[in-house]
Amino acid sequence: MKVRQSRGVNAKEYQEIQGTHLLVNITGVDAAGKTLLIPPFMEFTLEPGEHVTSSDLLEKVQQTIDNHRPYEYQAVQFKPGSKVVVDYPGGTEAFAITDEGFEVPDLTKVTKNPGFKLLNDVVLKPVASKADSKIEVAAQTPVAAEHSITFIKKGNKRLIPLAQKHIEDLEKDLHVGQVISSEELQTRAEEVFKKTPEYQEGYQLIRRLNTHVIENISTYREVFNVYDGDPFNYVVSSKRLPAEEQTESIAEQYYISKNGDDLFSPAFTSYAK
Repeated sequence: MKVRQSRGVNAKEYQEIQGTHLLVNITGVDAAGKTLLIPPFMEFTLEPGEHVTSSDLLEKVQQTIDNHRPYEYQAVQFKPGSKVVVDYPGGTEAFAITDEGFEVPDLTKVTKNPGFKLLNDVVLKPVASKADSKIEVAAQTPVAAEHSITFIKKGNKRLIPLAQKHIEDLEKDLHVGQVISSEELQTRAEEVFKKTPEYQEGYQLIRRLNTHVIENISTYREVFNVYDGDPFNYVVSSKRLPAEEQTESIAEQYYISKNGDDLFSPAFTSYAK
């Protein structure tokens, strides 16, 4: 049973966009400038001649945030001086982010896939908590589930996700109250990894970087991050937002390496800008 919901071009799986496109790789901050979150980047198709305003860009930022932490934060505004930048052979152009907007130039004659970049801080505000709306769901209630797995390798001082995110529907529904172990999830990830080209090239699966769960396509729950370091069990929660069907999306990232290194520096824990 399918439980995934697309909130952007890479919600199901990431594929590099061909042609003119915008890469959104932002840092979410509060009004005082304190970092709230750094969501994985997303890419969006642009058309030469398209008019792009600050509202258009905030909408794309919101999709990027919701793809990572749905319904937790609202994108409010860009920090003063924010720009969209594009590099191409022979030059660089920067476009101020304003209410009036700018027109996307046609650069396809000088580069095959013109990549515009939005790499700014964006002011966010928390969305009102939905905790009070949750209800108690009976034990053993079926929960349709999927396991989303992204493999990441080390690049030049940053982590690079492979071109495809693997989404596997679990063979059997989970149920409320069921215990899921980290070993069970890693075994599934190893099975999926053995089907990738990187495995054939000699890469090894080294370690889990993070695990989070989205309940009923609405409630985000972090289960594990690389600094925890220990095996874990998590329980399919009984306190959930009302839904016609109970769903559970388990998303994980795993670090792979060709030389088998098991070093993991904090300098590599986010998508570098």
